[in-house]
Amino acid sequence: MAKHIDRNMTVKEVLDQYPETAKVFQKYNLLIVGKSCGPHEPMAFFTKAHGVEYEQFAQELEAAITAKPEKIEAIEIDPSLIGDTIYQKFIKTALIVSVTTGCLYGAIKLFEAGMGGSFDVLSKRAIQMHGSSQLVGWVGLYIMGFFYFILPRLKGTTLAGRRWAHLSFYLVLSGLVIRALFYNIEQTGTPLYPLVAGLLDTGAAAIFLGVCLKTLKQSAEPKGIQDNFLLAGMVWFLISGIIYSILNLQLYLGAFPSDNPLIAGSVPPYLFSAWVHLFLMGFVFNFIFGISSKTVPSFLDTPPVREGMIKKFFWVYNISLIGYVVSALTRIQAIYFLTLLLIAHFTWFFILSLRIFERRVGDLDDVRMDRNHERFIRVGYGWLAVSLGIALFQLFTDDPYTQHMLRGAANHGYTVGFVSMLMIGYSMKMLPVFTGNRIWSSALTKWTFWLLNIGNGSRIGFEILSATKDPTIHQIVGFTGFLEVAALVLFGVNIWVTMTKEEAYEERPIVEFTGNETVYALTEQFPRVIPVLKEAGFEKITNPLLRKTLGRAITIRKACEEQKVDFKALKPKIELAMGKS
Repeated sequence: MAKHIDRNMTVKEVLDQYPETAKVFQKYNLLIVGKSCGPHEPMAFFTKAHGVEYEQFAQELEAAITAKPEKIEAIEIDPSLIGDTIYQKFIKTALIVSVTTGCLYGAIKLFEAGMGGSFDVLSKRAIQMHGSSQLVGWVGLYIMGFFYFILPRLKGTTLAGRRWAHLSFYLVLSGLVIRALFYNIEQTGTPLYPLVAGLLDTGAAAIFLGVCLKTLKQSAEPKGIQDNFLLAGMVWFLISGIIYSILNLQLYLGAFPSDNPLIAGSVPPYLFSAWVHLFLMGFVFNFIFGISSKTVPSFLDTPPVREGMIKKFFWVYNISLIGYVVSALTRIQAIYFLTLLLIAHFTWFFILSLRIFERRVGDLDDVRMDRNHERFIRVGYGWLAVSLGIALFQLFTDDPYTQHMLRGAANHGYTVGFVSMLMIGYSMKMLPVFTGNRIWSSALTKWTFWLLNIGNGSRIGFEILSATKDPTIHQIVGFTGFLEVAALVLFGVNIWVTMTKEEAYEERPIVEFTGNETVYALTEQFPRVIPVLKEAGFEKITNPLLRKTLGRAITIRKACEEQKVDFKALKPKIELAMGKS
């Protein structure tokens, strides 16, 4: 018996050619992982990524096809999952922030400092405005949008509190706008705008935690290795928001007075740095670690992760983060260095437990697919390992300026080398699944990779060398930020087009109507048929999302059978609307 399915067929091709297989995808909770028309992912990769045995799945698909049912059973799908684009406003706004008040503003300030020959010329208010926008606006919004979309699909349920999720977006957006507008307007030593923006961010974090917890509660799926990391990330997101709001309240009440114009109106750097580390290592790192624990073996075709080691790492890592809070409150360097030592060593063990740099197991060697995401993920974890090592070098010097430069280089490695690299790598693999489209430009993906790495590597290397206080080195550092901005612009264009383009859906022109045409093909080529079908009893035919999704999986004749509509009586009315009679 000839096979209809092979390992390199995409999910989209299977569902297009054999709509009767939809019930098998539904059985494994795989019918709507992105768009219901299916992603452009090879079947072999798709099944491995979702923990399904390919051979068993393929056999069930073959059985569904060879059964040749006279009637394709209607499949009930939650409407909120069809054409779900909740992630888009979060990701698009994050992209805009990254190339305005985030990365671009930071690059401009870095250039000013470089031309000035010292990083001490930068206003702490400017650094903190940039840092808040970059972390909350770029990283925070991106993760929130991503997670609102994947959590229901990961846990086999629907997103609880969708309206609240949208509200969390507008709260963060309001905070970003307030920071951008009032940064230049309210130039006092006790500004109010950071407190207002911080409270809005904290409200969004609380909503994010509530929506995600409620979504998890209604899921019947077993707990996965990633769940503890994701839950911890949500909690740290809220904790970091509360702490930052308290700091900004103290700033407003005059607890941090200063006559130095470069420091006035800002939170003390050591406290701001503690917040940055909590946000990054508590919220962001936990999310990345959790998703990596779940996806690395399938995304990179590497051996299974060492789950026992990862579970132990989770507890040691998150308990160690408390050390950052204690060291900031007490200003005891020994506690800070001990915390850093613990986190660095156990994170290195975690990276080894992911087995990210080991050889492929070969399960997907015969599969034809875009593998650009792999280099981002591997190099990103490489930068994390290197950045932790750079941070530890602070232990070997007593010079405050050298410690400052090493800390700055390490922080840049965390944010750009690791976080941004992983965000881009996972986006290149997962956003096409969300949209049902292919990545718009493979060339832009490669340029993004090289520009980001050259910019990040140059920044880290020359920032370490700037401990010599050579003005020329500072000037070189000043230019590196623009390479990273260029990389993010290319990435933003690539992803934006991928999300918004309506990929052409190949349908043969309908010359003669037979009834074997899909609902989508007929209504797309002849929109005047839509009111005819509605009058015949197809009430939901006016819903464009249903036509583009479920309408691609059923013919007009089958739809008439299911709705008990007389096809012979309807056919001349359709032909009249088509202008065929």
